[in-house]
Amino acid sequence: MDSRILCYWFYFIGFVDLFAVSIVFPLMPQYAKELGASPGLIGLFGSIYGAVQLFSSPVIGHLGDTRGRIPILFMCLLIAAAGYCISSLCIYSLLLLSVLRFMAGIFKHTQDLCRNCLADVAPKGEKTKAVGQLNALSNIGFILGPSISGYISNKLGLATGISICFFLCGLLFIANAGVVWFLVWPNAPSVVNPVNQSKKKEEQKSMWNRIMEIDWKVHSGLFLSRFLAAFAVLIFRSSFVLGLKHFYPYLTPAEVGYLVSYNGTLGLIIGLTIGSVSACKYYAGNEEKMQMHAALIIPVGFAFIAFSNSLIFMMLGMAILVVGTAASRACGVVLTTKRSKPDEAGKLLGLSSSILSIARSAGPFVAGMSQEFSFAAPAYVSFVTSILALLVYYTQVYRVHKPMSLKIE
Repeated sequence: MDSRILCYWFYFIGFVDLFAVSIVFPLMPQYAKELGASPGLIGLFGSIYGAVQLFSSPVIGHLGDTRGRIPILFMCLLIAAAGYCISSLCIYSLLLLSVLRFMAGIFKHTQDLCRNCLADVAPKGEKTKAVGQLNALSNIGFILGPSISGYISNKLGLATGISICFFLCGLLFIANAGVVWFLVWPNAPSVVNPVNQSKKKEEQKSMWNRIMEIDWKVHSGLFLSRFLAAFAVLIFRSSFVLGLKHFYPYLTPAEVGYLVSYNGTLGLIIGLTIGSVSACKYYAGNEEKMQMHAALIIPVGFAFIAFSNSLIFMMLGMAILVVGTAASRACGVVLTTKRSKPDEAGKLLGLSSSILSIARSAGPFVAGMSQEFSFAAPAYVSFVTSILALLVYYTQVYRVHKPMSLKIE
């Protein structure tokens, strides 16, 4: 099979994966509250997935390297499918749902495995473009899923709706496993075969050794500012559904799903245009300036959300926030590479992903605990954290502005 056709199949798998998960995602906080869980417990429930992924991701990645990526992808899809299907039968037990969420955290690595597979099969010179297209198409799934789950739960009730959505999610994972078994596995020998072990042995260093090798005088400011900005956004997103239902109780589950889809649609539009903006004359070649403006925009978005008492103003704040976060993500990757030595860019990007995983696991917990005091508290915490991210970036990166690539040896 042609390598480009294989890429299309990985795009399809990534799209279906995020579409399936986003069908369940908006309903879980609402349903956990209906079962009697406090905001703090719901936050802890949401942190399980991110915390488990932080530790399971390197293990699954290593198995993909040693056993072949396609067999591990197929295994993960089947086990995740079983977990979601079983969840549809255990909706009245928050404890069982938590255990099954733990299982999903261990095996639901579809996006990362698809990115690694694309890096193996995409034509030379098109690997970065292929991964970017996977991210964009996957986000379309996140736009469609919440609207569908909101409509189902609105028509059938929250309990029946979440049961059906869990089962539908499991079926979509089974469909993805079928695509891998029948269409991808027989036609991707380079991805099935393990990576050369002598090469991998040299690359396999402990996280501590990799951290110690980094020149933190150059990179600490950028890493810390990215962590704080991501942490602020994740606190808000984790508390978004419960906060929305508290302040606007008249909203139906379908309308909540539409608002989540609205946020995903904005992300897709801004993500597609951010490349053109960065290439314009005002920003060309100066990602430091663009990141600075993004760091300024993010607190403005949180201010609209935290201090408004109108749904319209909150939606405006969400739009402003999406602009800032999309620009920040794009610039963050470029700046990490730009400020690194030629042989450490990949290591730094990998470490950056691990650090952001910490934010993903801690964000829901902090959001839940702050909601124990007030449903408005997460927005205020996010606003303060984003201000800290801005100050760190300005004092340690923007004002210094000495990327490694500009140094003359």
